Amino acid sequence: MLLSLCQLLSLPLLLAAVSMGLAPNQALGQSLGPTALAEEIDENLWYLAGWLTEPGGQSAGAQWRSINFPDPGGGEDLRLAMFFPTASSVQAQSLELDCRLSRQSAKIRVKDGRSFGAEKIVIEILEGEDKKLDSQLDKSELERLCLSAAISSLVAGPKLEKPFFEQIEAGLKMAKVRALFGPRLGSNQIILVKASPNYFRLSPYHESEAPSWNENPVNIEGWARRLSKARVVFNGGQFYPNRSYMGLLRRSGRDISAKVHSGWKGFLVQEPSPEGQKATIIDLEASPEAKLTINQYPTVIQSFMMFDSLGRLRVRKSRLLASRAMLGIDRDGDFLLVLAPGAMTLVDLADLGAYLGLRQALGLDGGLETQLALKGPSGLRAEVGRYANNFLGNFRIDNFSPSLPSVLALEPLGEGGLD
Repeated sequence: MLLSLCQLLSLPLLLAAVSMGLAPNQALGQSLGPTALAEEIDENLWYLAGWLTEPGGQSAGAQWRSINFPDPGGGEDLRLAMFFPTASSVQAQSLELDCRLSRQSAKIRVKDGRSFGAEKIVIEILEGEDKKLDSQLDKSELERLCLSAAISSLVAGPKLEKPFFEQIEAGLKMAKVRALFGPRLGSNQIILVKASPNYFRLSPYHESEAPSWNENPVNIEGWARRLSKARVVFNGGQFYPNRSYMGLLRRSGRDISAKVHSGWKGFLVQEPSPEGQKATIIDLEASPEAKLTINQYPTVIQSFMMFDSLGRLRVRKSRLLASRAMLGIDRDGDFLLVLAPGAMTLVDLADLGAYLGLRQALGLDGGLETQLALKGPSGLRAEVGRYANNFLGNFRIDNFSPSLPSVLALEPLGEGGLD
């Protein structure tokens, strides 16, 4: 019975399973040991919970969250539902999953609860000729296959609603778009800022550049007032406890932070071009020889790589949640800032960046330091992160945005600089 179910798995399911880090023999249903099987079920449950974003953001109390996805048999949509004991819970307490492993197989419902697997699993036949399941069927293995089938269906669909960009001015657009995947706490809106290097340059600033700045640290709104010619100001990369920048930072040929971070391989560089500015990301892991060319660029921003041009993930898998920000260059050659005020993992944000068409991307500082200010026709608009984490876990803080030692500013060509 188990072998015949495994043979029903389609090629898309195999590809999705492999993309999730499963070996091909696991994707095809080869039996795993009890420990490996439990770990895989746990990983799949965690990933699927990332699809259960809340349309209204934060809500109160224990709750079922659910999502529908296509039935390979052509029937009504299948349903994934998980129960979370509180609105701030990120680990599901129980599961109900409708499953059909192929067009011809029976439609079943898998019910499970903590600790997931083994004797807690209940399997129900919803449609099909079978009156009962084979008593020899390994229920945990079937649950694993059904979870993988749900992942296969969901990753084949959209991860964001289609963004509709608001034109702020020539060469500068902004959109707020609902994420269908990623944010696990708080708002599920993603902020996108798209700027053409033919109209704008990206300039780094640090509070050490002026005595008055050093003496009076400010958050993103304060930086927006300082940099009066900048249209958009947002948080830069990470910094040390003494507030110095982690990595190389250069603007207009002047080093703001001269020490290269040896562990971070990403450098966003800019240089003049006939059209305005040309921007690219140099990845020293992919092109070690490019290290010799970095000093030739007048503007350099170093940070850690989120993913590279081959689509390889460059951040560690983790369940740490925080507000996040990422900067890349899209297919048009434009800067694209991706900011998530809600709580996400770095891996999930990288996934959204690839979905948006970024060829590669740098990670910026996250948590409460995730901050953006945009100056438009209606005045100054700010978007800030509310979620961070520490050794005690994830937490939310409202009505507070810490000061930022460094920021990145989008400035019109021919303008900008220190006031």
